[in-house]
Amino acid sequence: MATTTTKSDETTITVAPPGVAPPPATCSLPFMLLLAAPRMAIQMAWAAQWAAFGPQFANSYAPWAAQLIRILGPTTGLIVYPMVSVLSDSCRSTYGRRRPYILGGTVASIVVWLLMMVVSRAVQAAKDEKVAADKLSGVAIVLYLLMGVAVNTIQAPAALLIADFAGDHQVTAFSLAQAFSIIGSLLVSGYISLYGPASQSILAFLGMLMLVLVVTVLPVLLCVPETPYVPEVVISRRQELKRSCIAVYDGIRYLPRVLAVYCVCFILATLGYASYNSNKNQFFGTVFYNGNGTYADTCGASCSDAQKRFNKGTRFASGIVDTMHLLLGLLYLGVLPTLVRT
Repeated sequence: MATTTTKSDETTITVAPPGVAPPPATCSLPFMLLLAAPRMAIQMAWAAQWAAFGPQFANSYAPWAAQLIRILGPTTGLIVYPMVSVLSDSCRSTYGRRRPYILGGTVASIVVWLLMMVVSRAVQAAKDEKVAADKLSGVAIVLYLLMGVAVNTIQAPAALLIADFAGDHQVTAFSLAQAFSIIGSLLVSGYISLYGPASQSILAFLGMLMLVLVVTVLPVLLCVPETPYVPEVVISRRQELKRSCIAVYDGIRYLPRVLAVYCVCFILATLGYASYNSNKNQFFGTVFYNGNGTYADTCGASCSDAQKRFNKGTRFASGIVDTMHLLLGLLYLGVLPTLVRT
């Protein structure tokens, strides 16, 4: 505190030092774990997307067509993710900015998975499963696309919600979220290791998926105290939708050079990882175990020796190999904060 005194009138003038801004708000570790928990269900959904319908697409379409269908997942992310992010930033709901989209994406995902169960049940109940699978392949593609849209609708606001509350612990929050993602993938690989390819028990597999989604998302919807957003300038819903639609274009156009290089590398790495996931079962089942994947997911007790070998390769690739890879990822995350700080 500084004071200045004048001799003429003995008036004391007090000059206060400039105020110091308070540190950014942070949240406790248990609360951060609660925020990051939905990432487990989200990652399970991505791991399940191809595991559930990949064999059907491989049987109904040529390999190049099946790969094009596989790219629908990352493509929907490039479009839906930024759109939902922009819309959630300007959401004026009294429920908060992020949670309305998390709730909507959760409901949409459950509806899509229930429809997937119906399609799978219809194929299993048909007299000729091969013909039924071919006829319903178009419906499966639509559901596959809608699943990508629904899961991205959860993923974008869930990530932003973590950033909103993490404060100056963004690296720790990212590490926890990534750890939950790896745990979600471990649940999928563990299921496949125990029960075989997911496509052979799709009803139980999707049921597990819905259970984990509800258990992890419901506490966030009920316990996270979001502050409603009050904009300085209110724009119409049409303008908000227009701005969200051009978010991808604006993001690419005004992206700094360094971030542009990072973005290209990230997209290429994502596409490469997606290609690996869609081909690993074929490699281990066909090349490594010398099996035959044609309708190996629906043959049941009448599988030939070649189909059994293919299913064994699928179980090995999506079970044991994935589990080892994910455990290594958890080990890396354990030292990531230290590596970043140093």
